[in-house]
Amino acid sequence: MSQKYRKTELILRYFHGSKRYFLCAVAASFVTTALNALTPQIFRFSIDEVLGKNRYPYLSEHLWILALAIVAVAVLSGIFMFVTRACTARAGEDFAKNMRDDLFSHVQRLPMGWHDKNQTGDIIQRCTSDVEVIRNFVVTQLLEVFRTAFLVGISFTIMVSMNPKLAFVVLLFVPVIVLYSAVFYRLIARRFTDADEAEGELSTVVQENATGVRVVRAFGREQFEMDRFQEKNEAFARLWIRLGTLSGLYWGVGDLITGLQVAAVVVLGAIETVHGNMTVGEFVAFASYNTVLVWPVRGLGRILSDMSKAGVSFARVDYIIRGEEEPCDGAGQPAPSGTDIVFSHVSFAYDQGKKVLDDVSFTIPQGKTFGILGGTGSGKSTIVQLLTRLYELEDGEISIGGTDIRKLSLSWLRRNVGLVLQEPFLYSRTIRENIAVSSPDASMEEIRRAAKTACV
Repeated sequence: MSQKYRKTELILRYFHGSKRYFLCAVAASFVTTALNALTPQIFRFSIDEVLGKNRYPYLSEHLWILALAIVAVAVLSGIFMFVTRACTARAGEDFAKNMRDDLFSHVQRLPMGWHDKNQTGDIIQRCTSDVEVIRNFVVTQLLEVFRTAFLVGISFTIMVSMNPKLAFVVLLFVPVIVLYSAVFYRLIARRFTDADEAEGELSTVVQENATGVRVVRAFGREQFEMDRFQEKNEAFARLWIRLGTLSGLYWGVGDLITGLQVAAVVVLGAIETVHGNMTVGEFVAFASYNTVLVWPVRGLGRILSDMSKAGVSFARVDYIIRGEEEPCDGAGQPAPSGTDIVFSHVSFAYDQGKKVLDDVSFTIPQGKTFGILGGTGSGKSTIVQLLTRLYELEDGEISIGGTDIRKLSLSWLRRNVGLVLQEPFLYSRTIRENIAVSSPDASMEEIRRAAKTACV
C-alpha cells in the first residue's frame, strides 16, 4: 500500500466517533466564509448604488441600516466561527485520544525483541509529539485546506464577475505560491526528519537519566551525563535553528510575492477605475477580496510546507503500528496437569550468529529448587525470559507438565510463572499498588504477607 493511501487509512481509522464533529466544523467554516464574502458586496452596494447613483434615497439618509447589516453579518460570522472552533476542538481531541489509546495498547503487546531495538525515549516521543503534529494537521490544517479552497472559489467567481482582466492577474500569483511552497516542502521535510529524530534521542537521554539517577550518582557520573546531554541538546538545537532559518526564508519569499500581488491589484485596479472599466465600489470590493485571499492562500502554502512535518510524523507513528504483536496462540489449550519444567535442546540468539544458549537441556522436577550459576552474559536471565516467552524460542522445546509452552496461552503462562527482575522497577503508585501490580484484587492480608516474604 502506498504511503498516500496508508495515511488516508490511518486518518479514517482514528476519526471513529468524531467524523460528525469534523463535518460540522467544515460546514460551519463554509458558512463563515460565505458571510465574510458578503461584506465587500455591502461596501460596493453602499458606494455605487446608495452614495454614487443615489438610487436608494432612504438608505442614503439612513446609512445606519447598512452599518447594521455589516454588524449583523459579523455577528453571524462570529457565531459560526465559534461552532467551527468548538467542533474542531472536539474532533481533534477525539482523534488524538483514539490514536494514543491504540498506540499505547499496541506497544503493550509488542514483543521484547522490538523494544530492544527501539529506544524508550524515541517511543515516547512518537506517541506524544508526533501524535500532536498529526492531530494539528488533520483537524486544523486539513480543515483550513477545505475552507481556503471554498474561499478561493467563491471569491474568484465574484472577482471575475466584476473585472475578468484583473481577476486573471490575481490568478497568476496562485501557481507561483504553490510552486515555491512545493520546493520548500521537500527541503523542510528532510530537515524536520533529522530534527524529529534528534528530539527522540534527546528524550531517550532524559528518560534514561531520570530512571537511573541512583546509578549515575552512585558512580559519580553526573558530569559525564551532563556532557552527554549537552552534546545531544546542541545537536537538537542546531537542527531546529536550521529548520527555523529555512522557514524564515520561506515566509520572506511569501511576503515579497504577497506585496507584489497587492501592488499589482492596486495599480491596475486604479487604472481600470480611471478608464471607467470598473466602478469605485467594485474597485474597493475587489481590493477587499484580494486582501481576503492573500493570507489564506499564503496559509495554504504554509500548510503544504507543514505537510512535510505531518508526513514524517505519520511515518514514525506508522512504524509502531506496523510492529508485529506477540502471538496469542494457545488460548484454548487446557492448563498442564503437572509443573515439571523441561528444557530440551534449546538454542537462542539475540543477534543472528551470536548464540547465548546452545543446545541446552535440563529438567526441573515439580516442587524442587534449581540453581543456575554462570558469568555475566552466560544466559541465566535469558533462560527465565524464554520460559515466560518474553522472547520466542528459536530451536528446541520448553515444556511445563509435558505441554509445549508455545501451546499455552500467554496470559496463563505469565500469571503462573513468577519472575523477579535483576533491576526492580516501581510505578508512580503506592507501595500497596506496586506489590499488587500483578493481582489488583489481592486482599490487604495477602499484600502484607507478600511484603513480609520480600522483606519490604
